[in-house]
Amino acid sequence: PEWDHWELVAECVHHLALPILSAGYLCAVVVGLHHPSVRSFLTPFAHVGRMALTNYVAQSFVIALVLFGVWPGLALAGRIGTTYLTLIVVVAFVLQILASRWWLARYAFGPLEWVWRGLTYGTWPALRRGAGIAAAREA
Repeated sequence: PEWDHWELVAECVHHLALPILSAGYLCAVVVGLHHPSVRSFLTPFAHVGRMALTNYVAQSFVIALVLFGVWPGLALAGRIGTTYLTLIVVVAFVLQILASRWWLARYAFGPLEWVWRGLTYGTWPALRRGAGIAAAREA
């Protein structure tokens, strides 16, 4: 019976500590974002974040292609280890960072974000960067 009592106490302390620990992590991230070196480290991820839907769908397609053999895929599930899988994921994510940066230098939105925005608002926004400004000047 004593062991059950201490187990209950430990469980209660654990449940009380989780939100405090989460708040600590959140505070560390917020404070870190105010530091110039952390901000410069995270800058490349901003482009990926602005194209979150497009990148999410692209990642899902790549994983389906590589692991499950969708379309002319590789079907490597169960045949490669975690090291190779991690390498594939890192290379794919670096390519997504570069592709997102390239795309957003030319266009205002990611392709799926543009479609989503058009369907949501019922009007298709200008996709090309600066096209909205040129249209406003002509009006």
